[in-house]
Amino acid sequence: MKRALRAQVQEVLGKLSPARVAAQSEVITHNVLRSAAYQSSRAISCYLTMEHATEVETHALVLHALEAGKKVYVPRVNRRRYLPKGSQEAKAALDAGVAKWMSMLRLYSVQDMQTLQKNSWGIPEPGPTDGPDGQREDVLGPACEGLDLILMPGVAFDRNLGRVGHGAGFYDRWLSDYAKYKRQPKPTLMGLALLEQIVDRVPMEKNDWPLDQLVTPEGILPEGTLPEA
Repeated sequence: MKRALRAQVQEVLGKLSPARVAAQSEVITHNVLRSAAYQSSRAISCYLTMEHATEVETHALVLHALEAGKKVYVPRVNRRRYLPKGSQEAKAALDAGVAKWMSMLRLYSVQDMQTLQKNSWGIPEPGPTDGPDGQREDVLGPACEGLDLILMPGVAFDRNLGRVGHGAGFYDRWLSDYAKYKRQPKPTLMGLALLEQIVDRVPMEKNDWPLDQLVTPEGILPEGTLPEA
């Protein structure tokens, strides 16, 4: 069901003009910046827009957060995960082959963001050791106190705060790791959706994390989340 839904939505998205995506993204950015979840946050994570995909553009959001003095973390897709030698997890990973996994690494400044290299998907991403002073702070590492807000991408969303991603499961697995290792209050999970990404119902499975809020050009769900202008 998810595969068919992705294909259906991606077909629609492929017909959108860059101007329509930019216009919707501008309104969505405005709605995020006005939200209590964003304004009260001190540390956030935000995806960086994929080069060849039609999705909400986040460049202006990340710039605003950096200039506002918030701690900003962005995703990096890694090819090899550290697992304790001889552990059951390591054995299972060996049996299944090396799987890609996601980490959230800190961006330190606008200048830092401008130096990021693009990965094979055309997404700018940081390296674990190319920060201004070497090693970058990782959300799951001991130096990070935790996140207040996570701005999440997706292919399809529904008004009951369901989300379908691109199919790799990066966010769902990372959120499970966050809940396991950080032992901090759960961050607000905020999805960003173009109108064409909203469907009647998203199929959700037991390992899928529902959103807390969904931001669209029409406002923020649940209703009443966005303050009056």
